[in-house]
Amino acid sequence: MTLVQLLQHPLIVGASVSADWIAPSPGKYLVEQRAPTADVRTIARGRTTGAQVLKSVRPEDLRDRSVVIGVDLFFWDSTQSQCATSLEALRSLIHQTASLKIPLVLGDVPELLPGRHPCRDSLNREIRSAQHRHVGVLGLEAIHREILTTGRLRYRGRSYAFGELVPDGLHVNTLATAYLADRLEGVLTGLLENDHKK
Repeated sequence: MTLVQLLQHPLIVGASVSADWIAPSPGKYLVEQRAPTADVRTIARGRTTGAQVLKSVRPEDLRDRSVVIGVDLFFWDSTQSQCATSLEALRSLIHQTASLKIPLVLGDVPELLPGRHPCRDSLNREIRSAQHRHVGVLGLEAIHREILTTGRLRYRGRSYAFGELVPDGLHVNTLATAYLADRLEGVLTGLLENDHKK
């Protein structure tokens, strides 16, 4: 399978970034660049936990999809005081996509709201431990940490401050979307390479 084939029938799930708030989601942006005639399905709601969003994803929503992309799916789950429901939803999504042999890409959770992410560590551990042949991880936490450490992010020969990429502190603009789409393409390419090694 090629990247273009993988992107033919994507399901994008998540919160406001996935719902194209301010800019197209990284998944949609990538599809528009690489597979512009693709059949994109989006199930995303701003300020909503992944556990809640996934209640709207029916088996038939998954069955014909070529890939599932959840860049910010568990962001709001990380702000909950109880983690069990979100962890169960995460495990269920991993199980469902595995049983249907659908590649899944999840973003881990950066600390955008310091002191307000009681479930972030447990969700990130679970997301990273799921990384194998059918699950790829978009390392948002590492990207965020790099920007905080260096003060800048280099992209396409230029250097940008965090506020130039995430103007309101939570939502990515078109420039940041393009950067994340490039990173997402790398994750998907890795999944395809893993699949070819089978």
